[in-house]
Amino acid sequence: MLRIGYGIFYNPTWTNTEAQYSNKPPWVNRISLTPPASTADPWANFPGGNPFPSPSGDPGYVFQNAGIFSYAEDYTEPQMQQWNVNLQRELAKDFLFTAAYVGTKGTHLMIRTDKNAAVYIPGQSTLANLNARGLSTRHLPASSGSNRAVIHPITRLSSSWTNAFRAASAW
Repeated sequence: MLRIGYGIFYNPTWTNTEAQYSNKPPWVNRISLTPPASTADPWANFPGGNPFPSPSGDPGYVFQNAGIFSYAEDYTEPQMQQWNVNLQRELAKDFLFTAAYVGTKGTHLMIRTDKNAAVYIPGQSTLANLNARGLSTRHLPASSGSNRAVIHPITRLSSSWTNAFRAASAW
């Protein structure tokens, strides 16, 4: 007996990011922004102003302790294709031989990269100075008490291929 199959599968992005309870209030304060008129004051059009105010009023205090993610402009939903061929043959009474091939291909798979990753400084990097080594916090004075924000743009630069063959016999 010969069996052949093919399928295309999608997993909408919202099921991976938007539909998780850990990403919803009361555990997370979510904020959606439209592009600001000016980067000099990105919160100018946001009701209530900067939602991350500095305890000391420091205007350079932006996105502290935040986990920020966004989708790339050319983002496309991930897709997985799967195909298989399965051949079964009875070689003798009650003796079955099976040969099978399965292949998969992933396209537009999501990649999240921390764009504010701490920079390694040989001989100086420790857990104690992890926050100070983030790209967005290295310019702040050491006395600001800054905490590194995690910035994750979601892109579609990944793909995958898997091929497998299996032979088995049973009696």
